[in-house]
Amino acid sequence: MSTITRSRVRHSAIETDAAKIAAVEAVAAEFGRLVRWQVHRLRDPEAIALAYRPRDVVKAFRASPERAAFSSLNSHLQQEAITHACAIVAGGWEQAAERVRSRIAGRRKAGRISDTEAHELNWLLRWPRHLVAVMAGGVVQPTRKDGTELLRSNGHARLDRWLRSALLRVRPAQPRLRHALWFNADAMTYRATERAGEHFPAWISLPSLVKGKPLRIPLAGEGIAHLADGKTLRVSVELDTHGRKRIVLRHTVEIEVADRAAGIVAGADKGISAVLTVTETDDRAATSHGADDGTALTALTAVADAMRRPHRGRVWAEQKHADPLKARRMRKHNLGNARRDRRRRTAEARLRRIHNEAIKEALTRHPDVSDLAVEDLGFVSTTDRGGRENRRLSRWAKGQLQRDLSRLSEAHGVRPPGAATQGRVTRWRPATCAPGSPTRRSDASRRSRS
Repeated sequence: MSTITRSRVRHSAIETDAAKIAAVEAVAAEFGRLVRWQVHRLRDPEAIALAYRPRDVVKAFRASPERAAFSSLNSHLQQEAITHACAIVAGGWEQAAERVRSRIAGRRKAGRISDTEAHELNWLLRWPRHLVAVMAGGVVQPTRKDGTELLRSNGHARLDRWLRSALLRVRPAQPRLRHALWFNADAMTYRATERAGEHFPAWISLPSLVKGKPLRIPLAGEGIAHLADGKTLRVSVELDTHGRKRIVLRHTVEIEVADRAAGIVAGADKGISAVLTVTETDDRAATSHGADDGTALTALTAVADAMRRPHRGRVWAEQKHADPLKARRMRKHNLGNARRDRRRRTAEARLRRIHNEAIKEALTRHPDVSDLAVEDLGFVSTTDRGGRENRRLSRWAKGQLQRDLSRLSEAHGVRPPGAATQGRVTRWRPATCAPGSPTRRSDASRRSRS
């Protein structure tokens, strides 16, 4: 048995009025403003250690005069925003540390540093307070609990200078924080109730920017058991397939899945007309899953067509010389994004449905497969195959198909593909194309051209 984490969604009622949606958007905007402000404060290398101690950052924020600028948020939302900001900054430095560790392993393998020096550098990367000293240009001199100094190698000053240079090269850039309309609400912030006899029996009370006036929002569906378990909710305002704004509540749940123990490894070939081709033994036993009649290719074309803006430049030039009333109508009905976004959301939802149906069918028809090996499709973005084939490949949603395959295979007890560090899972490049895959050159021809 293995435990996987999944996100569950609960929507608000369609009849939720615009005032409540605007109030949730206002809370989310203020929440995002605090996150961006705190991230900017923690980006200083001297604050690396603080990013790993969100409780200390929260205490310092509550005692600082800057708290008055965010007084409209209650204390729980302020804590959630600061914790999220600390996670963003700490995650960026963790990625930088991983890149430095790979460089240390390379220098150790090449014989440029000894095993003791590599161990010393990796030890420095473990402690944020040591990174603060290294980034400040100093030399770290660790001590024991009793105050005695620990001995380091003779070249420890040289190692600290190299580590500072390596960290400066890979230090995290300014995070691209989108102005997304969402905020986190812990169990102390919201309250779920039931109103018997009403059209919408499930209601939830969320905090607002006005003290003492919570937002009471009706929820679609019935039951509040999953909301009363103390889950932290992610509240957001999103558009449905019809372009209407709705409040969405997300929370994580842990699900136990029985792992398949047959030990059979199968190859999964991602295609365009046929979504997925699974091979257990040889190519003759390959089974194709998905829409063989070209429905998947039609859905891909619909997504690409939904993003096209034909004659937009000509209409934009014409409205500049039109009278004010006509120009306003043209900007509203011909130059807007509502219709295009609605068509794109509909086409993407249809494509995801086709992917999910094909993957579920493949996993059901191969009950003995416990591991999947997926092909490496990195050549698609680097190979020129002509205009027609390039357009066909650029419309191929292979990234979305890979994410859907990893998610659903894990839910069915199959080892998710895509990570070479997960033991039995591998990445492979078949010499020939499976049914439904785009044509491509063999490995030998690619090596001969390079």
